[in-house]
Amino acid sequence: MKKIVFLGNPNVGKSALINAMSNSKIKVGNWPGVTVEKLEANFTYRNEELSFVDLPGTYNFTNDHEAKITTDVLLKAEYDLIVNVVDATNLERNLNITLLARELQKPMILLLNFDDDVEKNGLLIDIVKLQKYLQMPIYKTSATKKTGLNQVLDYIVNTDFNKLKTSIDYNIYYDNDIDITVANIIEVLKEDEIAIPSYGIKFLAYRLFEKEPHYTAIINEITLAKINRIINNSSISLQESSSSQLHIKRYEQIEKVLKHIIDKKGVSRYRLTHKIDRVVLNKYLGLPILLLFTIYFLSLVFNVSSPFIDWIDGFVNVFLNHHIANIIQGAPDWFQAMILDGLLAGVGGVLVFAPLMYFIYLLMGIMEESGVMARIAFLLDRLMRMLGLNGKSFISMIIGFGCTVPAIISTRTLESEKSRKVTAIMLNFVSCGARLPVYALFGAAFFSRSLGLVVASLYILGLFIAIIAALIMKAFKIYDNDEIPESFTIELPPYRIPEARILFKNVNNRLKGFFKRVMTIIMVVLFAIWALGYFPNGKTDESYLVRATNFVQPIFAPTGFGQSQAAIAALPTAIVAKEAVVGTIQTLSSVDIAEDIDPNHFTIQGQFLGLLDAFKNGVINIIPSHVTSLFTADTSDVDDNTLNAASQIFSGEDAQLKAYSYMVFILLLTPCAVAMATVRKEFGNKFLIQTIIITLIVPYVVSTIVFQVGHFLLYS
Repeated sequence: MKKIVFLGNPNVGKSALINAMSNSKIKVGNWPGVTVEKLEANFTYRNEELSFVDLPGTYNFTNDHEAKITTDVLLKAEYDLIVNVVDATNLERNLNITLLARELQKPMILLLNFDDDVEKNGLLIDIVKLQKYLQMPIYKTSATKKTGLNQVLDYIVNTDFNKLKTSIDYNIYYDNDIDITVANIIEVLKEDEIAIPSYGIKFLAYRLFEKEPHYTAIINEITLAKINRIINNSSISLQESSSSQLHIKRYEQIEKVLKHIIDKKGVSRYRLTHKIDRVVLNKYLGLPILLLFTIYFLSLVFNVSSPFIDWIDGFVNVFLNHHIANIIQGAPDWFQAMILDGLLAGVGGVLVFAPLMYFIYLLMGIMEESGVMARIAFLLDRLMRMLGLNGKSFISMIIGFGCTVPAIISTRTLESEKSRKVTAIMLNFVSCGARLPVYALFGAAFFSRSLGLVVASLYILGLFIAIIAALIMKAFKIYDNDEIPESFTIELPPYRIPEARILFKNVNNRLKGFFKRVMTIIMVVLFAIWALGYFPNGKTDESYLVRATNFVQPIFAPTGFGQSQAAIAALPTAIVAKEAVVGTIQTLSSVDIAEDIDPNHFTIQGQFLGLLDAFKNGVINIIPSHVTSLFTADTSDVDDNTLNAASQIFSGEDAQLKAYSYMVFILLLTPCAVAMATVRKEFGNKFLIQTIIITLIVPYVVSTIVFQVGHFLLYS
């Protein structure tokens, strides 16, 4: 089997090309030891077994998060060929990684992707001259139109890479001073008989010239001193470090080559992009425009997914529940409860995330492939720098307003572990859509005349606590043991319309990968909560959960809601799913709540019609209506019986303050079990424990402050 690694900057179409060449044989997983997504395709072409590996996009060979994976694979792994994919409409930026990879002296080819965009922009690229300079095969490709793909595959299967590896001797010319200095470093390495790593002596010499710590650490002090003397005694300008010199010369070479290989014929390659960017990247207009666009787009996702979520909820909890209950009728009560309230409810609790996750992944894909995501990150970078983060972190926070789960997954785009962890902590305090039913219930019960203001205050408070948490982590240098880039590098690609076929295939792969990763732990947690609420005798108000509630009630006295057994008992279920608070209050209240279910819901025909209605309503919701639905607590689904049950939970002249303190606690409490399972998969058990501790302490402290200060100001 021939192993091929795909290298390139972010958003150059590597995944799309692999998808197209392998006929979607791509698999989604994680790189060993880390949680960065790994895309790999194993397939057969003309009786030759091929393995294509999509390396994380990078601009350099560094040790920062995703770039470290790419660096480690290229330097240490066994592979036959490097396929360097570049955006042919932006060669000036893309060829830097190409020259770096050429220093490895490994078999390599270059794919000029988006060739159709090159033609549209009126550019002419002289491939013959570029091949002569880079000394490797070059192909024009387009994943959307599937052009050039067979030529690439034919080259791969027809080439003897073992023979090719022994004949590569690519001479890179930067300038006389650098070339002479690097040549002298190579001589010292040979004279001192330094063990040469698998990536070769030339690559090592260039990295030692740049004084990169990862490479200088493997050289003994005597040899390293000789190398430093060579660099210090060279004619290289002292105004710049040797690393900067090499970086500058690399781009000088690229500019020089591009002048001879690209014919623009007076046509601007980014006519439309430049026109749009004059507006959206404007100093004053850019940020409001892009934020409004993103928030509206996100609200659209939730409006479209909502009918499908409701249908899945009804299918599992009404249709399946009804028929399974009939099948197991006569079995012991505990067994029926375990199947219906444990297993089935647990499966339903996970499956309802499927439409939301699907459309969120679709949203992320559209924004990434179209070039919008990069511009949002660019505009918000300065603001997020004050928190020790960069602009990409705010994108995760925007997604967090809808759902914490995809927001945590989106932190994979951040460059360092520190940025990812700080952002993940902040996301716990951003109010997700699942909290809205709780706001709606207690808001309608205690704040009917000012519900909108109360909900808005909770969103603002959540953001405020998230910012405070980030500032504290920055001040005390928490997670500073993880490297963080000093500068923020991001590509601003031309605007493109994403290719639908490739986009949907990537979304499907990611959705399957997500549920495969989290399903097991979710089921364990949900079963545990069910067991605590059922045993020892099947009566919820006498269960171990309620007994534990009686024990911890005094602890919650400072928060104001400690005297309410139902409120405390609902907290563990809130950790499973925030919506479960409403159901728990219904169960524990003395109010008899009758369900009026249409008999058609129990039939296959009724479910089919319901699914058709979901599609119809989803399409209708695509039509622009309003963006406030993302932040609005809808009370229309709160029936009078449930409302009456909630209104009895808190009493006294300070009942409203107790209710608000409780909503603050729910706002800041540990996110749902699915989110915690995602945190565990992304960051490991240690960080999960830290997250749980933080999200138990912070809501207790903040709700106590809210109640005590409010009580002092309003009732003393």
